[in-house]
Amino acid sequence: NYQNSLNGQNEAFFNSCDGIFLNYWWTEDKILSSIDRAKSRRNDVFFGVDIFARGVRYGPGKGASIPVSFLSQIAASIPLFAP
Repeated sequence: NYQNSLNGQNEAFFNSCDGIFLNYWWTEDKILSSIDRAKSRRNDVFFGVDIFARGVRYGPGKGASIPVSFLSQIAASIPLFAP
């Protein structure tokens, strides 16, 4: 199961490494709860953005600027995926 957030099911893994990459199907609520849970390690939680927009709520290409803008406003770490 994809967790789409930092939560009780994956927090032990997060605490044992230097970061966690969450997949592309997160929501704003899951981002905010993940950042809250990470506390001082908020920048070690990475919220993926798929430039091709597969299975997400934004469009491909320039549409990816919507989640990038949101994530930038809350100073979240943003890995971009574009194979």
